[in-house]
Amino acid sequence: MTSEIKFPSSVFRLFRAHGVAEAIRARCWYHLELCFYACDEKNILTLPRHQFLRRDCFDDLHYYARDEREQMSPEMFRRESTKRQALGYHLYTIVQDGRMVFYAWLVDRQARSEDPMLGQVFFPPTDASIIFDCFTRPADRGKGIYYRALCQMLHDARDIAQARQVCMGVFADNPASCHVIEKVGFRYIGSMIKHRRLFKTHRYPVAVNHKFKTALL
Repeated sequence: MTSEIKFPSSVFRLFRAHGVAEAIRARCWYHLELCFYACDEKNILTLPRHQFLRRDCFDDLHYYARDEREQMSPEMFRRESTKRQALGYHLYTIVQDGRMVFYAWLVDRQARSEDPMLGQVFFPPTDASIIFDCFTRPADRGKGIYYRALCQMLHDARDIAQARQVCMGVFADNPASCHVIEKVGFRYIGSMIKHRRLFKTHRYPVAVNHKFKTALL
């Protein structure tokens, strides 16, 4: 989804030699799209019930490790998790052989969900729970963990939090996650987009209908 900057080849080779090309592309030439999905109560009831995740076992945070560059450091993740715990967010985990295999978060209700990187805020429906920050360790992907985890969290959102629907967001450049989300039964409701070309930045939403409410920060 990111377009290439058209530099002369000699200049590009110089940039690449000094590690500058990626920095320019990351800062000045990109297209970010955060896609939002919703799964309603009717669909949740059709899903299988899985009970294999640990819920609110915050001691599992000690087993967190940074498996990919985009993840937080262990110290930062634990600090952020402490803040989320204080806000009443629910942690779901799997720990095997001393490593955290999977984690995700569920929020019973959330009035607004801000994304500083996109400079926009999403206003979830008042009857919706929110699932976010889901991660499966690379070595354990392709085993159906994500699908079964979403099923469990969706049922918990309905049964425990009395949610009528559940919302979650995923970046458009993560097609594997989008595929699983849609397989579970989530439907696309809209996107928040940030588009930059050198010194010009555009931030805007794309909505399927009027129920997808956002604003600029």
